[in-house]
Amino acid sequence: MKLIFVPPFDENGDAHIAQKDIHHIKNVLRKEKGDSIVISDGKKSYSGIISTMKENEIIISQPTPLQKKRSLEITLAHSLIKAPNIELSLSKVVETGVTLYQPIISERSYMKSVEFIQKKQERLLRKIEESSKQCGRSNLMELATPISLKEFLIKEENKNRLNLFLEINGENNFRKIVDKKINVSSVSVLIGPEGGFSPQEEQTIKEAGFFSISLGKQLLRSETAAIVTTGIIQALLDN
Repeated sequence: MKLIFVPPFDENGDAHIAQKDIHHIKNVLRKEKGDSIVISDGKKSYSGIISTMKENEIIISQPTPLQKKRSLEITLAHSLIKAPNIELSLSKVVETGVTLYQPIISERSYMKSVEFIQKKQERLLRKIEESSKQCGRSNLMELATPISLKEFLIKEENKNRLNLFLEINGENNFRKIVDKKINVSSVSVLIGPEGGFSPQEEQTIKEAGFFSISLGKQLLRSETAAIVTTGIIQALLDN
C-alpha cells in the first residue's frame, strides 16, 4: 500500500491531505470518515483518524507517531553521471534505504549533470517522494547540492561511521568488512562515475580512511553499482 505524505501539521496538530492524494484515499484506498490511516511528514510515520472527508478536503485529527526501530543511516556519495541515469539511481536507492544522496564532482564526472540537478530539483524530489510511497518508506531521502570530492572528504573527517568506496580491484569484500563492523549505525559509500575514480583520487580516498571494497570482477555501470552496493549494505548491516 502506498504511504501518504502530508504537509506540516497545522497549529492544532492536525494533518491536511494534499490535493494530489485525495482521489487515491477516496477511490483507491476507499477510506471514509472515521477510518484510521497511516501518514508521514517525511521524517516519521503517524497513525490517525479521518475526522473530515469532503470533496476537496481530508483532515486527520492529531495523528500520533508510530514507534519504529532505529534504522541504518546510509550516505551515498555518487560521482555525477548522465541525467537519465541519475534519475534511475535516485529512485532505486530510495528502495535500498539511502538516507542522503550526495552528488560528487570528480575528475571523470559528467559535468552537465550539475546544472541538471540544480534546474530539475523539484522534479527529482517528486521522484524521491513517489519511490518512498511505493516502497512504504516514511522518511524521505535527502538530496544534497553537488560538491567536489575534496569537499566531501573534508566533511567526512572525524565522523563516527563506516566509510567505504567501490573499486573493481577492491582490497576487501563486504563480508570481511561486516564481520569487523557488525554494530555500525552509519555508513558512507563512495561510487565513482563511468570509468571510475582516477588513480590519484583513489589514493586520496584511501588516505581519508575509506575502506576499498569490490563487488567482484564483473564491470557494472555506475548507477547499477550504486543500487547493488547500497542494497547489500542495507541487507547486511541494518539490524
